[in-house]
Amino acid sequence: NVGGGTQTVALSGSIYNESDELVQDVAVELGSEQTEFPRSMATGIDGRFSFGELPMYEDYRVTPGKNDDLLNGVSTLDLVMIQRHILGLAQLESPYKLIAADINNSQKVTAADLVELRKAVLGIQSGFTNNTSWRFVDVAYQFPDPANPFPFAENLSMSALDHNVAGMDFIAVKVGDVNGSAKTSARSNPETGSRSMLGLTTQSITGKAGEMVEAVINTDELSNLLGMQMTLSFDRSIAEPVDVRSDVLSLHSENLGMQDVNQGKIHISWNSQNPISVNNRMLTIKFRLLVDVTDKQLVELNNQGLAPEIYTLEASHLKSSLIRLENEGRVVPVADRFEVYQNVPNPFNAGTTIGFSLPQAEKVTLKVFDVTGKMMYVTGGQFNKGYNSFTLDANALNLHGVLYYQIETGTDSATRKMIIIK
Repeated sequence: NVGGGTQTVALSGSIYNESDELVQDVAVELGSEQTEFPRSMATGIDGRFSFGELPMYEDYRVTPGKNDDLLNGVSTLDLVMIQRHILGLAQLESPYKLIAADINNSQKVTAADLVELRKAVLGIQSGFTNNTSWRFVDVAYQFPDPANPFPFAENLSMSALDHNVAGMDFIAVKVGDVNGSAKTSARSNPETGSRSMLGLTTQSITGKAGEMVEAVINTDELSNLLGMQMTLSFDRSIAEPVDVRSDVLSLHSENLGMQDVNQGKIHISWNSQNPISVNNRMLTIKFRLLVDVTDKQLVELNNQGLAPEIYTLEASHLKSSLIRLENEGRVVPVADRFEVYQNVPNPFNAGTTIGFSLPQAEKVTLKVFDVTGKMMYVTGGQFNKGYNSFTLDANALNLHGVLYYQIETGTDSATRKMIIIK
């Protein structure tokens, strides 16, 4: 090209990720020893950049950069995958995933990267200490050892440029996102397919101001659990948390983000080296009540926080499931209809309460059956209109495992499942 008597050239390229998705909002800097340099521009939704009217026979260097959107594509699932790589259980299969796993930019993947990434997931820190949130690799760069990709070419240089250059492409790597879930542009396809939904349960709480109470999150039998994350919400005017613990998960302070507790939020990110099984209490949050409460659910899932997810190992593959939290405790009874409630607690190993509501005073029978349908226990009595309950002693029943209980009146009947653990 000739412009104003000066010969000029142009260069252009694209930025996309390992899955060939174009990446927008990448700042691309063009460096040179000439005056009025460096120049910069940002890629649009087409992931492209271009620089024109560049004097010929000069040296140029193209360097992409992006250091925002820290948690784009990042979750506890990435922690699970990085840990399994470190333990040699499931290797990260590409050099780009290894670059993404090097959170602290030490040019190796170690347990220190897990510590750094978890702080980001929990919102404890807003950036990586020694790294940017995106890294870029010359698309033509050949890794001498793909299993050890460090260091790598993060810019492109041209000496005495005398012709137009196109195809100066880069691979964008979202640091921390080893499963490739980051959204790269407005054209990115939304997540397709459906994920299974796992139901967790909690109970309603009744207590007086000043009392210590426990909000328990339960699950039915859950096998091969490797990780989970969630943000729990609570009403700060009703109760204040004093402890978060688990009898089955190795839950430590580094698994908890308590920085938003004054806004009524608790962030939880947990994963394990080895898969575990859970069949009762998963989490217990101890609260001090600030006011009197009756049949109040103290905790809920906050879907604006950490995406509520659970990760399990199924046939050597990681499975990600969404979480919902349901109330299985007694609600305020409706006195004009028959209703049988889930026993609380469930599962149980000492005692449990089976609540029911009657539209009128009448005789009620409780029957307990094993999984074959054989009746193992029966009791009954006269009960008043409204809410009533039976209390069962596990030792007196001398039973264990999955059982079914049935509440019968002269006109109505309902059956639910319960589990006794020994």
